[in-house]
Parts: sequence; structure tokens; C-alpha cells
Amino acid sequence: MEKKEVLLSVVIPVLNRAGVVGDTLDSMARQCYRPFELIVVDNGSDDGTLTVLETWKRDNEEIGFDIRIESCTTPGAAAARNHGLSLARAPWVMFFDSDDIMHSTHMLHVAEAICANPEADIIGWDVAYERLDGSRRRCGFFGNHMKRHNLFDGAMATQRWAARTELVRSVGGWDENVGYWDDIELGSRMLAVVPQIKYIGAGGVLVRESRESISAAGARDPASIEPALSRMEKTLGAKGRRWCRMKRAVEYALSSRAGSPEGLRLMKAMCPSTRLWAAYWYTRAGGRGAARIFRF
Repeated sequence: MEKKEVLLSVVIPVLNRAGVVGDTLDSMARQCYRPFELIVVDNGSDDGTLTVLETWKRDNEEIGFDIRIESCTTPGAAAARNHGLSLARAPWVMFFDSDDIMHSTHMLHVAEAICANPEADIIGWDVAYERLDGSRRRCGFFGNHMKRHNLFDGAMATQRWAARTELVRSVGGWDENVGYWDDIELGSRMLAVVPQIKYIGAGGVLVRESRESISAAGARDPASIEPALSRMEKTLGAKGRRWCRMKRAVEYALSSRAGSPEGLRLMKAMCPSTRLWAAYWYTRAGGRGAARIFRF
């Protein structure tokens, strides 16, 4: 029988997830699609995670399921993902997190979409998001106005797409200096080259909210968004600069609503327009969708 070429590489960074990473990896082993390459990058774990990974590999490696356990000593999810990206051998790559779950048919549907759309550079899908209280909501990839949806709705969040490996490499991969929102920032650079995108609707991914992750630190610190927004302003141009100012106003309002004095201080320092102040107070009072309501 003719050996099939590997179409997809999956990169998963891991940091101190010994208790939960097994569920994520088991969901990869249950994929009905073969062959594919799985690259798991340990990012300096000290809780026994590496032992868990090596044991799991011994128990699950099989024909058509190429498992690689790698180490990256440079701190941060972006560095770990870049290390995995540099090793990926398949023409398409997707990234996943070490506490999320993939339905057994998900990779099959992605592979079918790739083969049915040879002109595509990115395949995108919606994901289910599970909060700490167990409730769920659907998070969309969207099929148009992607630059805007990426900034305001997280359309290019880590688990919502697969892309040509060379596309991700050609835009520079993950920015290891950005930190928070590094996936949205990478997405803005990918979208800036006007790739061909295929949206396939609902995907088979469950993203689970976690108090601990490689990239979660500083999530409510309004200053943590600045490296990503500053780079996105340069990528997106004049319209992007307006969008980023609105995004700042919304995030500063969320910070204020959470009780931080930094939100209002940073809002004043931005010298916002009347419309931005309106978006700030609207969001601070509990409103949603300020960017749409105030037409940014």
C-alpha cells in the first residue's frame, strides 16, 4: 500500500501540566485521521511533566502517528511554539494548548477542507469555550472582515486555525516579545499578506478556561496588552491605529470594572476622543460590543 504523505503538524507547548496534559494528548491519539505529526514542546517544566510526556509517547506511538517530545529552555509559549514550528515537517501546521480537547473527527475535517480547497492558505473554524464554572459559549473564527474580527473578537486565537507552514514562517512566526495576545498579533501579520481563507464553521475543539497557562499571566493588567497593540498598529496601518485605540478603551474599561485604578489613568493618558470616552463608560458599566456600537 502506498504510504501517505504527512499533511499536518500539530505543535503543543507545555509548562507544568503534569496533571492535565494527558487528557489533551489522549484526544490527539483518538484522532481518526492518519498520518500526522505531533510535536510537544516542554518549556522548562519542573513538576514531572516531561516524564509524563515521555511515558505517554511510549504508550501511544504507532504507524502514522509521529510523536516528537522536544524541550525549549527559552521561557514563554511563543518561544516553545516557534521551536515546534522550526521542526514541523508537514506543509500545514496547527497549534494547540496543553489543557484543551480535540474531538476525534476534527483533524479529519480540517484535512478534508485542505484537500478540497487547494488555493487556501488558512483553514478556520469556531471553537467551544468552557468557563471555570462549566458553562460554555461558541467563539467564532468568522469568514469576512477578518482583520477587524481578529482584533475585537479573537478570530485568529490559537486553536481556531490551521495554516500553510511556510505562511507562518514567512511572516516571522510568533513574536517572543509580545507576551499577552501573541496569537492575535501573529494573526494580524498573517492576515496582512491577504491569504486565501476557508471558513468551515463549527470545529471539534473544546477550549477550557484555566487559571494557569504559559500565556495567561497579566491577562487583567491593562499594560500587558501594549506590546501586541503597538505592533499591530504598525501592521494594520491607519485604520488599524483607530481600531487599536478603541481596543485600548475597551480594555481599560474592563480593568476599571475589575477594580484597578490603572484603567482610568491609562485612559486619560491616551487623550481619547468623545467617542472613545463613550465606549469606555459604556463598557465599564457592563456593556458589550462597544466597537460595533460606536462604529470603529
